[in-house]
Amino acid sequence: MATAKYPKGKDGYFQAKVWDGTYTENGVKHRVTVRTKKSSRALEEMVRNRDILKESKASVQEYARTWLEICKHDVELNTKAMYRRIIDVHMDILKSVPISSIRKTDVR
Repeated sequence: MATAKYPKGKDGYFQAKVWDGTYTENGVKHRVTVRTKKSSRALEEMVRNRDILKESKASVQEYARTWLEICKHDVELNTKAMYRRIIDVHMDILKSVPISSIRKTDVR
């Protein structure tokens, strides 16, 4: 018999910590707790569909620039220049696409 991916807690809820797509000031992924009373499968669907992602007006290109500042702040100067060039040249087409509209299937 199959076991549930998320066990039921003592309070009767199924819960998981999921990344909401943002970072804290020190570059750590910000995670939120997702809870449901329905079932482990319902929680798994919520996590897979990322129903908890914050709606953001930031574009994909702006998000990439933020990622560069926060996550790659300690790389070499030429490596930063390479990342900036990739963001400015190759992601220019994505400057009007909001990050909240991108799904996993779009990236694949």
